[in-house]
Order: sequence, then structure tokens, then C-alpha cells
Amino acid sequence: MRKSFVLAVAVSLLVCACSKKSDNDNNPGPDPNPGANNNTAALNRLYANLQGKWGFSNIILQARQSAAIKASTKFNRMGGLHIQARAADDKTGYIEFTTDSTFLLEDGEGKYYTGKYSLKDSTTAELKGLGTLTKINFSQNAISFTLSYGANGAKTATVAGTKATPVATDDRTKSLCRLWYLTAEENGKDFIGEETEIYDENGDLIETFILDSLTYRATIYGTYVVEQYSKKVLKQSSVMNWKWHPTNSERFLYWDSNYDQHVGEVLIRSFKDNVLKLSDYYDPVESPDEHDDFTLKSVY
Repeated sequence: MRKSFVLAVAVSLLVCACSKKSDNDNNPGPDPNPGANNNTAALNRLYANLQGKWGFSNIILQARQSAAIKASTKFNRMGGLHIQARAADDKTGYIEFTTDSTFLLEDGEGKYYTGKYSLKDSTTAELKGLGTLTKINFSQNAISFTLSYGANGAKTATVAGTKATPVATDDRTKSLCRLWYLTAEENGKDFIGEETEIYDENGDLIETFILDSLTYRATIYGTYVVEQYSKKVLKQSSVMNWKWHPTNSERFLYWDSNYDQHVGEVLIRSFKDNVLKLSDYYDPVESPDEHDDFTLKSVY
């Protein structure tokens, strides 16, 4: 069965025990823990300031249980495409906060973490399944904080980052940038309910599962994530970049940050009533006529 570049499965990093329900809840706005000293204005201000993608360098987390399995195409069967691991001297990463209270974090080694975040006070946020941010401070386009993680928060990392520039802020970008789930219509039926394989970094099979749900998330800061679930458990993620096609307003491009030479292309066929129909040209250079047609529905 032909698999698209976006949906290709291969390199596993570390396992994340996240539920589909918690990650897909429609929960916009700050999610504070109410208390006697709760300052709503301060929490709203922190929530607004956090929104965006913050790049940092030289931060490598030692957490084991919370990194999502990150899929790439290193061991797929699509034309022998081979994605190299991130270079040892490439230590850039980011943390991104979205309006549905989801955080996306990729450290300097490319380990990927995701979950819900909630605000505890004007300088503190909890990252569910990972740890806690304290001493959050903003200065113009920069952020700094301390991340405590691991057993009882025993491990810490001091992080300083700068805010990324949005891909665009027009209506078409805002319409695309939300959380979507794949339906069984069109080529979706070739993926939903199918057995999917997980490999380790050496190409050895470590697990198989039945894919029963798949979500897409695009953000205005150029992050493009496809997450695969089985029985409400996040099994693996494809974390990529995206941007609009330079000459065709109905298409966007996506690529893996570790393999910029390969660029997939997506045609937006229609967008109506929170239903998105697209065609994924996963190798437009070598196979310009091959594509999969998908129908997605908006989670929120």
C-alpha cells in the first residue's frame, strides 16, 4: 500500500503515554488552577504572552518517559528516501504554545514532547506529562524560564529563547492553522484501521499497532505535526515545517527539518464548513502525479 511522506513511519525515540482525549479537548484560553490567590488578569496576560513559538539552543532534556515517538522516513519504502539524524552540532530546539492549551517542545537532539499546559500563577505553567515552567519572564521578543522535569522535578534546565516570525497572519493561514482529524473518506480508509509499524533508530521493529485515529496540526509559526493514535494513546508523531507555496496560493509545502532537500506539497482542494479536502503530493519532483486525497474535519 502506498504511504505518503507525511504519514510515513520509521525512527522511534522515546515513548509517550498521552491520551487522545486530553490532547484534543476543545479548551481554548488559559487553564488556571483556581485558588484563593488566583489573579485572573495576570493569568490572562501570561497566557497571551506565551502564545507563539520560542526558539532556543543547547537544551537537551534527559527525560525518558515523556518523549513522543517521532516518526520520519528513514526506514520507509518510498524510493529509498533516507533522512539523516540531526547533526551533533545542531542543538537548536523550540517550545510552542497554542490557543487550545497545547504545548509542543523539541529539544536540541530532536526529541519531541507534547501535551496540555495549564497556568498556576503569573510566572508558572505546568506542562502535563513533562514538568513545570517557573520564573517565566518576557522581554520584548524574548522569553526565559526554568524547566523542572523528571521524578519530583529533580532535573532542571534554564531556557532563554526568542520568538519566531509567523508564516503569515491572513485569513487562509488562520483557517488552516488548527487541529484536524483524518476521516475514513477517500484515501483515509487506507490508513484508519491499518496495522502500523514502529522501528527503533537502527531500523529494528519494536512494535505494531492498529491506527484508529490520526490528527494534523499546522501552526501559524510554521510547525506541522501529524500524530498517530491507537486506543486513545499517542503512538508516534511526524514533526515537520510548513510554508505557503511561493506561486500557488492553493498549495503549501512541508519538509522535515533534518532533510530540507525533500519537500512535500499539498493542494487544498476545498475548505468548507470545517471540512478540509486536500491532496498530498509526497514526492512532487520524482513522482509529480502520485498523491493521496484526504478529507479532514476540524476538532475545533
